[in-house]
Amino acid sequence: MIPYQLNIDPPISEKQINFKESLLFLGSCFSENIANLLLQKHFKVLNNPNGITFNPLSIGKPFELLMLKEEYTNKDIVNSQNHCFSKFHHGKINHSHETELLKQINTDFNLFKEELSNCKHLFITFGSAYVYRLKETNEIAANCHQLPQNQFEKELLTVHEICSFYHPIIQFLEENYPQINLIFTVSPVKHLKDGVAENNISKSTLLLAIHSLAQEFPKIEYFPSYELMNDDLRDYRFYESDGAHPNAIAINYIYEKFKNTFFDKETITFEKEMTAYLKLKNHQPILNSILKTQQLQMKIESLGQELSKKYKIIL
Repeated sequence: MIPYQLNIDPPISEKQINFKESLLFLGSCFSENIANLLLQKHFKVLNNPNGITFNPLSIGKPFELLMLKEEYTNKDIVNSQNHCFSKFHHGKINHSHETELLKQINTDFNLFKEELSNCKHLFITFGSAYVYRLKETNEIAANCHQLPQNQFEKELLTVHEICSFYHPIIQFLEENYPQINLIFTVSPVKHLKDGVAENNISKSTLLLAIHSLAQEFPKIEYFPSYELMNDDLRDYRFYESDGAHPNAIAINYIYEKFKNTFFDKETITFEKEMTAYLKLKNHQPILNSILKTQQLQMKIESLGQELSKKYKIIL
């Protein structure tokens, strides 16, 4: 019988996550999706201070600044559609005034630096090996911000370029933040605008780069989110209508594998109880009864108080 799924079970990590520990997620949509699910369940998570970023060099920009002991400056700001954006941030991070935007992105950068000191697990998700280089400055932009296309040169990063960029970053992390467990993954989102063959070349480049880095730095772990989507689920029923983004079923499936890989026993119990609490909190009574609504609210408050006391969190 031909299997509908391979039913891949990633190996259980030796670096188990406890819900009391701080987690940092950077990069593409896998980071965004998993981090948001964890945030909903009251894990300590800092999620993409630069917004969603896709290419490895833009994802690594905050580390580069940290190593140089620099911060973002006016030269990092561009104006598009009468609005101010950063070359190195997602478009959702913007402002009508340059000074305010600069203040905002440096506040987020300082939060990132602070979080590195507290962080126990750092997840970096590569999305695409394609980059857009500003012709005028030769800088790689995280987002084009609707600037004219003729201002950019599109390039495909090589495995060597990615590894050369991350080699000093990983050394820096190991020397200055030895408590951090570093986990890489590749986003399963298909970048179909690049072309189907081009997307596969891009993902292959990212996979080879992570493999090469893991060979050199044995402490690096790899979580197979890309393989779970493309080799396990492997069906367009698990994609949104655009055929590129995993849908909620797929995201939750990958999240379950993520939990089984990384959560310690205490955290599995915590996550299960938080899931039950949130399900109760989001429940809508079928009948519009004041009494039933009051009873439900009392039950939610009672459970919330119980969990807050048990886990020393604020609900």
